Amino acid sequence: MAIEIDEPTFVETVLHYGLLLGAVFQLVCIFAVIFIPQSQNDQERPVEEPRSSSNSNCSNQPQPLQPHSKKNKKEKKKFR
Repeated sequence: MAIEIDEPTFVETVLHYGLLLGAVFQLVCIFAVIFIPQSQNDQERPVEEPRSSSNSNCSNQPQPLQPHSKKNKKEKKKFR
């Protein structure tokens, strides 16, 4: 009552080693993010807020949304 295990095919072997290579690559990337310190330029640079062209008093008010298309509804082509 012995169970025979077939030899892995070429495709299964390539898939197995490809998955192992992908796992090692992911671990290297994770360790790089954790252990490599930031460069000096990134640490010294303060986070700047985006500048607006309008007055600073109006910056707290929400900006109106711009329409995606400047065409009127009448000018749009109807598709049926």
